[in-house]
Amino acid sequence: LTATFGLGEHQKIDSLLVYWPSGNKELYFDIEINKEILIKENFGEIEYLVGN
Repeated sequence: LTATFGLGEHQKIDSLLVYWPSGNKELYFDIEINKEILIKENFGEIEYLVGN
């Protein structure tokens, strides 16, 4: 699933809470903006994709 979010003039994402279809929840902090990221359930961290 790909999701795009507009953040206006914000310089970072303070926190992101992901609710997975399995019922799990994961919370991430201090995410860079203008980057393509990959989030995997139960992986525990965000992967920044190369070239973005």
